[in-house]
Amino acid sequence: MITIQDGQYYSLGQKTFAFFVLQNSTGMVGVLLLGLVLGVIRTFVVASALMSGIAGFINAMMGGVFIVAIILEIAGVITARLKYNTSRVMLDDTALHIVKGIVSKSEVAIPYRRLQSIAIKQSLLYRIVGVGHVVITTTTDLEQPGEISSEADDEVVPLMDYDLATAVAGQLTKRAEVERMQVVGANVSAAK
Repeated sequence: MITIQDGQYYSLGQKTFAFFVLQNSTGMVGVLLLGLVLGVIRTFVVASALMSGIAGFINAMMGGVFIVAIILEIAGVITARLKYNTSRVMLDDTALHIVKGIVSKSEVAIPYRRLQSIAIKQSLLYRIVGVGHVVITTTTDLEQPGEISSEADDEVVPLMDYDLATAVAGQLTKRAEVERMQVVGANVSAAK
């Protein structure tokens, strides 16, 4: 179980990094499949002695395909590392902070008083890999934080390891409840 410390930024976890690499490897897989198809074609062309010129061309194409596949995988790993290194979350006394972005950096702070519900979403693939999203429904009415507004927004925290997601969701639930109790206490005191 992960213990969340106030004011400390958390990276998204090693499983998430591996998932980012898998996501960025689809181009490389496609190019390798093209290489496989060229290999099958070459096998049939070599069987036909009349097409030896075409077989040489296909061999050259296959070499190029594998070089392109290697370049795509290196680019995919670099992109995954950049995405992983530039995405993080932090909880402090008043809000959840989400930082993300490779080229264009954004930081969002979601005050605990705006939290309506917190859920962890996982697709089948996410469950297999061990990652998930924390989805937060927030109120848009800051004047009445205890009331549920018909205008709610969903904020999606970046993909992270499931253990970290459960720790973040647990802390958000506790902190949102403390905020609600403080608001109710303040309203009761003001009413007297």
